[in-house]
Amino acid sequence: MVQRRIGEIVKLRRLSKITIALGIYIVASAAFMLKIRNWLFKVFGNFIVVTCFRLFFILIFVLTITHAFRISLNLFKICAVFVIFILGYLFSMWQPYFSEKTHVLTYGLLGYLAANDFVDTKRKLQFKNVVLAICFVASISALDEIFQSILPYRVGDARDFITNVISGAFGMGLLLTLKNE
Repeated sequence: MVQRRIGEIVKLRRLSKITIALGIYIVASAAFMLKIRNWLFKVFGNFIVVTCFRLFFILIFVLTITHAFRISLNLFKICAVFVIFILGYLFSMWQPYFSEKTHVLTYGLLGYLAANDFVDTKRKLQFKNVVLAICFVASISALDEIFQSILPYRVGDARDFITNVISGAFGMGLLLTLKNE
């Protein structure tokens, strides 16, 4: 009975190749992103790297707001998009390490894509589909942290797991807000 139900869920809600690829990239990049980050800081310096990150965050915000106006969202939803981005940005800046700041964007994107795959925005919102999207983001985050704990130069941390899941929820919230009814 349970296997049949799981089979129905898998048939009805497939993850896109891009969502799966991003999840795999997030986990695999734990092996090399620290070295790339250290190289970027060494070559360009702290100020340039952090400023570019902030500008990238702002660029994504501007593109999202432009999209919101293009699809004619009402003022309440546009304000909600603004609030989600402000909270995401503040959450990002609150993170003590640069790697965790970037996870707000990467896991936010993963949450957005997972929600896009699991939640049918043309139908009534179903709680179980949102839970499936959150579970997918949490699974990728758990794999990421487990992989980091195996690597000799990385550390897996429960706080990072929670940060990643919250970041994914920001992305899911963004998709659900941009849902034009």
